[in-house]
Amino acid sequence: SFCTLLGAREAAVFAARIQTYPCKENNPECTRALRVCRFVTESSSELLHPAMQKAKDMELRTLNKRHAFGIKADVYGCLHWLDEHTLTYPVGRNVVIHNTSSNAQKFFLTSEKTESITAVALSPNKKYIAIAESGEHPQIQIVDTNTRKRRRVLNVTDLGSDRFVAVEFSADGRHLVTQGGHPSWNLLYWNWERSKPLAQVSVGVDGGAPHGRDGKDNRVTKVSINPKDPLHIVVSGNGLFRFYRYVDGLLKPSPGGPPKAQTFNFTTHSWVTDERIIVATDNADLLYIEEGEYRSHLASAPSEGHAIMAIEPTSKGFVCGGEQGHIHIFEAADDKDVYRKVKSITLECKDLPEEITKRSVIRSFALTHGEDTLALATSTLQVYGLKFSHEWTRSETPTFNAIAQPFHAAPIVGLDTCVRKPLVATSSLDHTVRVWNVQDHTVEVIKHFS
Repeated sequence: SFCTLLGAREAAVFAARIQTYPCKENNPECTRALRVCRFVTESSSELLHPAMQKAKDMELRTLNKRHAFGIKADVYGCLHWLDEHTLTYPVGRNVVIHNTSSNAQKFFLTSEKTESITAVALSPNKKYIAIAESGEHPQIQIVDTNTRKRRRVLNVTDLGSDRFVAVEFSADGRHLVTQGGHPSWNLLYWNWERSKPLAQVSVGVDGGAPHGRDGKDNRVTKVSINPKDPLHIVVSGNGLFRFYRYVDGLLKPSPGGPPKAQTFNFTTHSWVTDERIIVATDNADLLYIEEGEYRSHLASAPSEGHAIMAIEPTSKGFVCGGEQGHIHIFEAADDKDVYRKVKSITLECKDLPEEITKRSVIRSFALTHGEDTLALATSTLQVYGLKFSHEWTRSETPTFNAIAQPFHAAPIVGLDTCVRKPLVATSSLDHTVRVWNVQDHTVEVIKHFS
């Protein structure tokens, strides 16, 4: 009765005091009072004034993310498979964990002050994901993929930029290389468990950063670490291809790479084996480097003037893709060309107008461990899956299926909800109206307008 007279707020305080200072003599009256106070606290809604109750309800009410439709495809390394049925990709300021079997999602969350996600990397053992966040104080979160809890936060005061433009793990998962952006273009090498960089060097000190043909200042477009030697780092970009080695606490330039690198705009590169690197240009040329030494241009490279933006190694060779949705599959050869092209595919999408599909640029690839499914992200904000485990020398053309759902390809400018059904309608600058079912997370209607 004493607690009831006190009221809910005072009862809560009283209960907290009893919990903090329990009766040393184990007086049963104290125990009874504690029980009463707990009961009053838990059922305090019966004692509150209606106005206070409404305020309390608003306090307790929170919004939790359940599903996201879309992708932020301009993020470095935006696609990764956690397992055969779980794909991660950024949406807004979150990284989605999408289960392709159940269509359910979870999220890796970023900090509240993050402006945007700029790069994502997954450790080779799939245990950790690195998420680069831009802003006044750019940082990289290292998150446990199993618990989704943050393990480390990496940042430096002298990055010389508001963002990291690239991040990659070493093969053993212990080291990390990160590339800062304009204007300083500082490359940092980390043992991420220590949360401090081991070394730092600027890769843009030799006369300023050239611009790509898109007009953007893309001094660095790709970084990587030698799979066999975690102290050996590769950096490529517009007019730049350079090896670095971590020696005596410093990142020192190392010999190797293609001749006259300053005359090429390198769009990406990839270690296709432990010794071999394939480097791509904005003219769709492919350069072959082995053990640090330039060997040749691949004779079967597209060289069609449509830039190659992504390379993914496979057990038999590699797959590359880029502008106008062109995808090329290469396999190892026994002749002097080392790799030969066995298939060329052009992306086709029935869910988007043809004029938008033609502008599609392949931004990123991700291949499942069993090489059953190749996922790809496009500049038109789509994620497609391609059945990869078959003979490419055959003439049939594989089909592209949307992973998750076919998303809008341009900003959404209108939205409305249905009162009686779990439906949301959206209109977009991609000339489509779509009706989404927010209960089973599917798109039910897509209508194109001229």
